[in-house]
Amino acid sequence: MTETIYFAARRWRNIDQIPQITLVVPTTGVRTPIRESLLTPHQIGLGDFLKASDTGVLKMAYLTTSVIGDVAYVDNIRADLVIIEGTLVFKSLLFSDALCTRKLPLGCYNTKLCLLKNEHKLPSGHTIHFEVVDAVPYNTTPNLPTFTPIPPSALPMSPIPNARSSASPAPSNNSQFGSRASTPCSPIVKGAGFQPKPKNNKKVVGTGFQVKNEKKKEQKVIHGAGFAPPPEKKEDKVIHGAGFEAKPRKTITGRAVVLSINENKNNRTNTHYLWILENQSEGRFISKEYKLGPGHFFEGTFIQGGNGKWNCESYQKQIEKPASVDGGIDLDGKIWFKVTVNNFQPAGGNRRFGKANAKYFGEVLEGELETTKLSAACNGKKVKIQRKGIADKDYVWMVVEIPDQI
Repeated sequence: MTETIYFAARRWRNIDQIPQITLVVPTTGVRTPIRESLLTPHQIGLGDFLKASDTGVLKMAYLTTSVIGDVAYVDNIRADLVIIEGTLVFKSLLFSDALCTRKLPLGCYNTKLCLLKNEHKLPSGHTIHFEVVDAVPYNTTPNLPTFTPIPPSALPMSPIPNARSSASPAPSNNSQFGSRASTPCSPIVKGAGFQPKPKNNKKVVGTGFQVKNEKKKEQKVIHGAGFAPPPEKKEDKVIHGAGFEAKPRKTITGRAVVLSINENKNNRTNTHYLWILENQSEGRFISKEYKLGPGHFFEGTFIQGGNGKWNCESYQKQIEKPASVDGGIDLDGKIWFKVTVNNFQPAGGNRRFGKANAKYFGEVLEGELETTKLSAACNGKKVKIQRKGIADKDYVWMVVEIPDQI
C-alpha cells in the first residue's frame, strides 16, 4: 500500500475566487491543489499534515507549524546551510532544499521554512521548492527540539470518512489548473493593463501594431521593487557565503512586444510590461526616455535577475511584428493577439483546462466558456488570446474567441 505525507502549505483563490489549498509533499516539493471546502469539514486546514493512501486520508500530528495570513510555516527544522551553484541553500532530512534569504555563514541551523509561491530553478535546472524565513545557529541554541520524524503508524490520526471521494489530494474537476500556488504580491498588470496616454509626449509609439521609424536614444534603465538590479559592469562578480562566486546572470538579445504600460506621473517613469518572444516569458522595461504603446514590437537586450525575472537592459530598435501574429486593443484597453495553435491536449488528470501551443507565445489554455473550448479541430487554426490571471496573480495566455468556421 502506497502512503504519501502532504503538508497544507498555502491558501489562494482561483479564477472564480474559490479558496484553494496547495498540498505539498515535503521531501519532493510536488504540489497538488484542492478546494479548501473539501478539507475543512474534516478538520484539515492550512498548516496541517495529512497522510494519503489507497484506503483514504488521515490527519497527522507530525511537526510544529504556524500560520500567518495565507501561508503556513514549519518551525524548528534542523538543516545544514551549503552552497549549490553559487546559491545559499538549506538541506534537511525532512524537507527538500530550501533557499536561504539572508547572507549567513555555512553551518547547522534551526530553521523556520515555508513553501515558495513559485518554484525556483538554478542554472542547471535543479528545482528548489521551499525557503527559510528565519534561522538560528544550532550550536548556540540549547534545548530546542529536533523533531525527529514520528513513524506514521505511531501517529495520532483522525479518520476521514469517504476521503477518496471528497478530500483526496489528487486534483479533481474542482481543483485549480496546474500546481502553482500563490499569495498576494505586487501584481503584473492583469491582461494588457493600461491604455497609453500620448498627449504632450513626443516619444509615444502609436497605439500598437503600426511601425514608425524612431531615432534611437540613450537609455536610462530604472529597476523597480521586486526585480534584482543587473551588475553595473559585465565583469562584476557577486560573492556568496564563504567566497564562492555566482555564475553570471543570463543575458539575451531578442524581440519583445509591449503588453501594457504604467505611467508614474510623480517621477515621470514609464513601466512597460512585456512579452519576450525568444524565451516566451514576461519581462519589464522601465524608462524615463521612452513611452511605448501596447502592441509595439522592438528588439532589445534583456537580463535575467536572481529571482528569475527578466528586465530590458537596453532598447535597440522598433521592428515589424511577426507575419504570423495579428492583434489589437479591445474596448477595455487590453491587448489581444490572434495566433495559430497546434498540439492540442484535452483536459483531464492534473489538467483542469485543455491546452495547445502557439509560436512565440508557448502554452495557450482554453477558456472557461463553451465557445472558447479547444479541440483537435483547432490544430493549425487561428484563435484569439489574451493574458489572463488564474490562481492569485499568476498569468497565462487564454483563448477568448474561436472563429466560427473551426
